[in-house]
Amino acid sequence: MTPAKSTKGDIEARAALVAFPKPDDWQNIVHDLKLTKAQERELEITIGHALTDIKRYQAVKHEQLPRDVLVAALKRLERALGLVRDEMASSGYLMSHFLSNKTLEFIGRSFTVTAMQKAVGKNDLKADSLNDQIALGYKHGAEILKYFVDEIHDALKSWVELDRRNKGGRPADIYRQYMIQRLAGRAPRIIGKEATTTAKGKFEKLCVAVVDACGFNSTGIEKAIEAVLAKMNGNDEAKPVKRKARSKK
Repeated sequence: MTPAKSTKGDIEARAALVAFPKPDDWQNIVHDLKLTKAQERELEITIGHALTDIKRYQAVKHEQLPRDVLVAALKRLERALGLVRDEMASSGYLMSHFLSNKTLEFIGRSFTVTAMQKAVGKNDLKADSLNDQIALGYKHGAEILKYFVDEIHDALKSWVELDRRNKGGRPADIYRQYMIQRLAGRAPRIIGKEATTTAKGKFEKLCVAVVDACGFNSTGIEKAIEAVLAKMNGNDEAKPVKRKARSKK
């Protein structure tokens, strides 16, 4: 008997079932990829954020407001924040001189010490009281603010990219590509190296393990990785990237 063709609603329903890996699957991923505790935490955060974005994107598609209105507003915000990000990158060394004390104090009060450590790239920042946090805001406020804007813009840009890819294709494939994109962006922190198309390489193993454990289909993952990395490298046509053969020992 010929299987019934999946409808768009069926595919959307399957896409909605994606979830964080089950405990056993998670332990297998950590063990097989030999992740450190820090890398495991980074992967956990990356997957969590990606799945949250996918759920929100699905919700936006079903909002009462016209989708084109919402998407246009999102794109305008992304472009505007991108300009702010570019300006902060070019004049970052001046920010500590022109940010007001009120702004720096607000930064110190608003961000956790963990967030400040990530922003500054130092794990030894300490704050035993609110006054200590405020002091960190005065000292590192410019770096923390830039980090905050960068993180927000990265998320918005990823969401805009997710919408750009949605040109009538299967939703499940679009969401899988988005997950690969998020993993690629954080690859250095998760597997200790940049994402590549190397056959059977560490990034491919990471993608296969994660998409399978989250409920996506890993069939054809090689081509999906090529397409995602091509676009991330500025190739809008997403032409296939020549895959590197695994070296033989």
